[in-house]
Amino acid sequence: PLPETKAEIERIVEALRRAIRLAGLAYATEQTYVHWCVRFISFCLQQLRQTPQTGSTAAITAFLDYLALESRVSHSTQKQALNAIVFLTRKVFGIQEFTIEKPATATGGRRPPVVLSRGEVAAVFANLGQPWKLAAQLMYGSGLRVIECMRLRVKDGDFDQGIITIHDGKGGKQHLYILPLIFT
Repeated sequence: PLPETKAEIERIVEALRRAIRLAGLAYATEQTYVHWCVRFISFCLQQLRQTPQTGSTAAITAFLDYLALESRVSHSTQKQALNAIVFLTRKVFGIQEFTIEKPATATGGRRPPVVLSRGEVAAVFANLGQPWKLAAQLMYGSGLRVIECMRLRVKDGDFDQGIITIHDGKGGKQHLYILPLIFT
């Protein structure tokens, strides 16, 4: 007999959040792992009619196949889901050793990037108010990530040399960006 789906998901998610916080993972990682694990648990309970604990590695492979073939996610998205499920299996369910069959790999044509023309960029900037306009100009002109832009302080800008220094950026590294011409 299957447990109540919503109650089972909530129980497992609470245990997952506790394990993630004990492991000291980032909040963004927690959000991502919870998202994928909720989808996996729902898939197991509703599609496979079994609990994720008893689903074994066949359930993981079936979910990854579903993502690749039916949801048509990218390969990196499929790997992200796999990492979340492996964390769930090891840290919450306590299964340390398991082997996953090679799932169907996500394929699909890469979409060309959408690039705005200079006029379109100017129109976007014209319709933004402060401080969002400044943030958009900095990100567009220098290639800053959103989180890097939001964490900027005055001390990070070297206006004489035209450089922005990002401390503790992606990967815990220090990055240097060229300050856009409008700021020099």
